[in-house]
Amino acid sequence: MTTIVVDTLQSDNGTLQIADGTQLDFGDGGALVLPGSVVNFAYVEYDGRTSTSCNNNSFTVVPQMEVELVRKVAGSSFHIAFMVNAECTSHDHGLTIHRRSNDGSWSLIGYNTDVGTQRWSGVNHGWYDRNNNSTPYNMGGVWYDPSPSNSTFPVGTRMQYTIGTRSSNSGNRTFWINRTDSRIGQNAYENMVSAGYVMEIAP
Repeated sequence: MTTIVVDTLQSDNGTLQIADGTQLDFGDGGALVLPGSVVNFAYVEYDGRTSTSCNNNSFTVVPQMEVELVRKVAGSSFHIAFMVNAECTSHDHGLTIHRRSNDGSWSLIGYNTDVGTQRWSGVNHGWYDRNNNSTPYNMGGVWYDPSPSNSTFPVGTRMQYTIGTRSSNSGNRTFWINRTDSRIGQNAYENMVSAGYVMEIAP
């Protein structure tokens, strides 16, 4: 075995090619990036007790659960995970994953593509307690966002993700976060913490 010790490795095009064909990239700031490694991480934690709409005709994003990081490597992918404690007044609902576009709007990316974007579609669903909605439930959502366009989201772009909710019933509802339904009061029964994270993964 031969060992090579150097003080500096420099590339004129941002990459190094090694004998087996593996390409090593230098990310933002010049750090060596190993293929498939986690190069960035961001976390959100929310313990406020609040509510937002949970309508049947459109998905509502939850701004309190927004998590963002700045893209470091071209061609990278993003792993998103959320754990939410909530309930929807008097009916089931779907949980979705959204990514913010450059124009500030939110794009639906995490849902059941076989079903489409109808109100029964999502990455997870929440049930409701028929006993006066007395207990919020815990639900998770995990999604993989593979290689968002380098031209649309170049290195240095703020990558922003959050969850969304939509009533699976024909009526409009309220989505209560970290608390119970208003008919009982936010200090009654369980009050929890919701959290989420996003990881940037090198190509």
